[in-house]
Amino acid sequence: CVRLGSAVIADSVTYIGADAFMNCAQLDKLQGYNSTVAAEYAAENGLEYEQISPPVNAAPAPVPVEPEADTDIELAEPTEETAEPAA
Repeated sequence: CVRLGSAVIADSVTYIGADAFMNCAQLDKLQGYNSTVAAEYAAENGLEYEQISPPVNAAPAPVPVEPEADTDIELAEPTEETAEPAA
């Protein structure tokens, strides 16, 4: 990381250790997506901080779906059209 000049910190990061960028003498800027952790680390360590927007084509977070209570599936008996050919 000797030549690392900047780093992007993901929203999912909840903690940046004191030695996370040890020996990164060239590091002068952190970027983050509304990340208070990255902003706090930058302020505490004399680094520039830039808030960036997520990419426009970023997929939305999945929404958990509760399974339906009545989701029994009935399997039909194979017909001539759906039966596997004999070997």
